[in-house]
Amino acid sequence: CRHIGILQVVILNENEELVYSAYVRPIEKITDYRTAVSGVRPFHMKTAVPFLQVQKEVGQLLRKRIVIGHALRNDFKVLMLSHPKNLVRDTALFGPFKEQGALGPRQRKLKVLAEEILGLKIQTGEHNPAEDALAALRLYKLHQGEFEREARREQNRNAARSGKKRK
Repeated sequence: CRHIGILQVVILNENEELVYSAYVRPIEKITDYRTAVSGVRPFHMKTAVPFLQVQKEVGQLLRKRIVIGHALRNDFKVLMLSHPKNLVRDTALFGPFKEQGALGPRQRKLKVLAEEILGLKIQTGEHNPAEDALAALRLYKLHQGEFEREARREQNRNAARSGKKRK
């Protein structure tokens, strides 16, 4: 079993400004930086922040805020964080961005969405989380009204379900 951890965290605000950026020193020893995929090299670890500190800082920054990104479940998982579903806007799960496959709707890669919808070419070299965050944020902004309507519908469905359970 190969454990994939997180080596870099980037958070932008709604104005596309960088509010947090850190290389993460994982708890476990790094055996392969996977630089082509991660964009991280051994020298980045000289200034890396310990995982538990990053986890705490990111958790505090995101608290009670709407989080926008692509396939956020993966990010939350590697950071060992949870976030209220009603405060998550995930471009991978957004209905209008999904592709119709033989077995139903399928999630599309951020790279494809950014190029098709925004005309942005991303992920052409080493991984750049700021580039990914910016693309996801811009996709959200372009369809913000639909994202928020979908979020309200989901909240109403959940409220109706919990109301039925209580009776």
